Amino acid sequence: MPPTVNVKSVTSNVGWSVLSKTSTFGLKFVTVPILARILTPEEFGAVAVALTVVQFLAMIGSAGLTSALVIQREEEMETVHSVFWANLAISCLMALGLFIWADFFATLLGAPEAAYL
Repeated sequence: MPPTVNVKSVTSNVGWSVLSKTSTFGLKFVTVPILARILTPEEFGAVAVALTVVQFLAMIGSAGLTSALVIQREEEMETVHSVFWANLAISCLMALGLFIWADFFATLLGAPEAAYL
């Protein structure tokens, strides 16, 4: 039986989504100045390069598969499991690729000292 959609559930879901986004932004807003204060400019630049690569990989990591689950008319557990395992495989492959080619990516971005991050 599909879940019913009413104003209360929509309001609750939107509230949790807004809280999630503002919390994430707030943590970034607080941690970046702290890192800038603690690290030297060279170290902070290396961290910025590493965070750029990690954020890019996180953005393309799911390949839009989880969004497809949201617009699915009927919930099929086989599809849910397939998306989970595909996301896990894609993430592991990207992590392995980043580990293997870390020096290349760091040099390509102009910060070879960021490869170890």
